Amino acid sequence: QNHFTTIVENFKSYKEVYIAVAFLKFSGHSILVKSIKEFLKKGGKLTIIAGQNFALTEPIALHELRKIFQNYSSAKLYLSKATTLNKVFHPKLYLFKDQNECCVISGSANITKGGLLDNQECSIVANCKTNDLIWTEAKNYYDSLTSIDNSDEATLLVIKQYETYFEQQKQHNK
Repeated sequence: QNHFTTIVENFKSYKEVYIAVAFLKFSGHSILVKSIKEFLKKGGKLTIIAGQNFALTEPIALHELRKIFQNYSSAKLYLSKATTLNKVFHPKLYLFKDQNECCVISGSANITKGGLLDNQECSIVANCKTNDLIWTEAKNYYDSLTSIDNSDEATLLVIKQYETYFEQQKQHNK
């Protein structure tokens, strides 16, 4: 199986999903959007945090997710703070929970078409219980990423500010 298949299966099986990725691209958004919408329509809770280091997260993906998430109080989107040059936001963590059953996926796959389908990516998948150490440590780590010190909720203003940085980096890279 690839990451896409495993993640989509878990969207169908669990009621809470927490995702932290360094890069969120429209290509990845496009292949997950159907599963995300179905998950939210059935009352699922979804939180995503994306990185902004290297300006590889695409503003259009943030805008599109924000539009979807506006309709669901159970959906939150965050953008990590890139406040220092020597501390890069680079996790690829997918957490799934339903009552006391859960799943932790951690490895190399971002929310990009390459990361989910095409690249040679590697992740560990751990099915566990909510009282297992792997779950509590992974969830605590995730919660620290979405703290006010480490990220901002991806409001329109926050995305627009990032978009300016994204465009500057694009010009710089040319």
